[in-house]
Amino acid sequence: MGKKIEKDGVLVIYKERGITSFQVLRRLKRIFKFKKIGHGGTLDPFAEGVMVVFVNRATKISQFFLNSKKVYDAKLFLGILTDTLDGDGDVVGYGFKSIPHEDFVEDILKRYIGKVIQRVPNFSAVKYMGKPLYYYSRRGMTTPDRYKLVEIFSIELKSYFPPFLSFEVECSGGTYVRSLGYNIAKDVCGAGHLVELKRKRVKSFTEDNSLRLGEIEKMDVAEFEERLIPVEESIKWLPKLILKEEYGVKFSNGVKMKIYEKDGLYRVFSGKKFMGVGEVKFQTLHPIMVFK
Repeated sequence: MGKKIEKDGVLVIYKERGITSFQVLRRLKRIFKFKKIGHGGTLDPFAEGVMVVFVNRATKISQFFLNSKKVYDAKLFLGILTDTLDGDGDVVGYGFKSIPHEDFVEDILKRYIGKVIQRVPNFSAVKYMGKPLYYYSRRGMTTPDRYKLVEIFSIELKSYFPPFLSFEVECSGGTYVRSLGYNIAKDVCGAGHLVELKRKRVKSFTEDNSLRLGEIEKMDVAEFEERLIPVEESIKWLPKLILKEEYGVKFSNGVKMKIYEKDGLYRVFSGKKFMGVGEVKFQTLHPIMVFK
């Protein structure tokens, strides 16, 4: 275990293919010592891309990233279905009676814009009876189907050269792009699975401001802490609310207070000091996350 990181903040990592999100955190723990560490949304082992990591007290804000908008590039292999809905699984079905025209494919993609009910993949980390679904699937055991409501904000066909179909999608947090790909492939030709998946953006964080694990392994404590994004800056899409010192103390103690602001979430400050995140509802400020 490496030297201790005292600073709180957010780190944007580019996860490479072939490792789990948990393994990313485990490798970081080998390099440095943290009080706490977490991430803002799992990426499948076969996927790559932007992964937001929270260090020490910054783990308190992970809740504001789990359901945030994310942008992905995805590539489908049409005509072959696997049990995992990606290239890591076993073949369980086939499609392609004919090759649809590109206009037909674009029309299918447009159907998915809006709120969509997804079936949770059998190979996922969602828990059933205390164990992840993949635990049962790997042992040939069945579980009740699980569904969730997600939202597709935009989807665009990037290229179509059968059997490959590539698209970009902006979606709500928690969307299973594997399931989306499965449904698209089923509509296009009867079957298909994802062979590539890249998370391009989480909120304002992109590959351009991300670090790879190999780069972090070469850093000392000072270099690492310099790359941490301050908590208040990492959620800068939330408007700022400045309280007088006496009210800042009340906020830090979890006390609700009357305030004349619009309903919504706010970054709360006492003077220049970041205090946490509060929610205004019916002219009352409720402390949601206190950063002492």
